[in-house]
Amino acid sequence: MKKWHRAVEALDTLADTRSRISSINFAARVHPRFQIARDPRLERRLEALPIFSPQMEHLDLAGKGLISDATVNLLLRKLVT
Repeated sequence: MKKWHRAVEALDTLADTRSRISSINFAARVHPRFQIARDPRLERRLEALPIFSPQMEHLDLAGKGLISDATVNLLLRKLVT
């Protein structure tokens, strides 16, 4: 049952991430340093992520909710190294 809950949470996270990406206005005029282009492969790459992979927790950064402890630890490790 624990795996089922993890799978449902992962699918919810994927749905939130897709929703967040679709809400971004890539045509907005912003400072060139912050301007990004839409990656047409992003949707397929998200769908290819295994549900139980550690990378699934990294999607916390794309959402508007709280980030997990694992994501905070990953970011801190990246900042220190």
